[in-house]
Amino acid sequence: MKKSTYRTMAVQSVDVLTLLSVIAGRVVLALDIAKEAMVFAVADSAGKTHALVRFSHPKETSVFLHLAERFRELGREVHAVMEPTGLYGEALRHQLTLRDFVVYRVDPKRCHDFRAVLDGVSSQHDAKSCTLIAALHAQGISSPWRQRSDTEEQARALVDEHRLYAEPLEVLYGRMEAITAAAWPELNEMMEQRTSWHLRLMSKYPCAQDVARHRDEARAVLQHGGRGGLRKERVERVLDTAATTLGVPMSRGRRIVVQRTAERMLVLRKDVESVEKRLRELCASDAALGRLAAVVGPVAATALFAEVGDPEQYASAGALEKACGLNLREASSGKHKGKLHITKRGSSRVRHYLYLATLRLILSSSTARAWYERRSAHTAGHKMKAVVALMRKLVRALFHVARGAPFQVEKLFDLRRLDNTSRAA
Repeated sequence: MKKSTYRTMAVQSVDVLTLLSVIAGRVVLALDIAKEAMVFAVADSAGKTHALVRFSHPKETSVFLHLAERFRELGREVHAVMEPTGLYGEALRHQLTLRDFVVYRVDPKRCHDFRAVLDGVSSQHDAKSCTLIAALHAQGISSPWRQRSDTEEQARALVDEHRLYAEPLEVLYGRMEAITAAAWPELNEMMEQRTSWHLRLMSKYPCAQDVARHRDEARAVLQHGGRGGLRKERVERVLDTAATTLGVPMSRGRRIVVQRTAERMLVLRKDVESVEKRLRELCASDAALGRLAAVVGPVAATALFAEVGDPEQYASAGALEKACGLNLREASSGKHKGKLHITKRGSSRVRHYLYLATLRLILSSSTARAWYERRSAHTAGHKMKAVVALMRKLVRALFHVARGAPFQVEKLFDLRRLDNTSRAA
């Protein structure tokens, strides 16, 4: 194909009647989405592109929408096709939907893999992407854009809010752990991410020397802070280590940093707890979401709804597994021949929460733990592969749980291969 094939024109220059004279039947508007510089192809039902048009969003979006309506007014069926590229295309898709246009989506991976087939060149730019989308749509490699349900929209908002607080909290915990490892290593051994007693202590007395100087006041903080405080034995142990610590004394500036960090972490913990309460309420209000939450917890269940949608919409367990990026791909040449890896397509957040849910399953179920420990990857020292194998089983089970089937961990495995002692979950 010649380079001139990908030459674009301004949206104001489009002659609708001229295009309709060479397009028989349906008109396909294949869009390459960007923040501002949008490009679309005007193609026929066979996937042949007859014009490439550019417009600036949102300044010229109304001109594009009027153009689409003009095609329809002249008696042509109009399909709009685009890739699901984040949030940049949401406003345009919304306006097309309001005008009763059928909007289709094409998987970006399909376009990426098809780029060399189209013209023999492994390049991909805005104008070429439009022609790729139009050609794939003509082959039936697209699907109508499904509107998210109210539950899925609520789930997405809550998961985003949870991430807003949980991610910085995790970062700050790592920093606090590094500081205490040097300044108060004995306390570092007692700290746990799920507890906050050490944060309450360090928000008032940021270093071991401060705790040792104010022993009685520090004891009161540990005994009466949140959820009944610490047991007496643990309190005295913390106070004793403050007086005998092997750590490096903190400077005044470092003490201020630790104190402010602890205060910030306490605020973030309250925010996370508030969001998680609303997550539980959402799970309780939706039957399918509630069934998933009973298996993987409210955060993981809501993340699944937010990122890949209701599992009930998928045709098979394999389709849900693929949407989570947990289906396998094989390297069939070179030194990696025969090796399997997950595709890691889709949302990494879903895989993160499913990974944590799988670890909890290993800890809570002796059957799952026995299968995990007997997995060849585990015995060979590759424990992560064994965890991922169990994640894939768990996702397939969630497909059936969302449809009302009870979750029975024994059904995930061939119990005949496990010891009789490991059969009770």
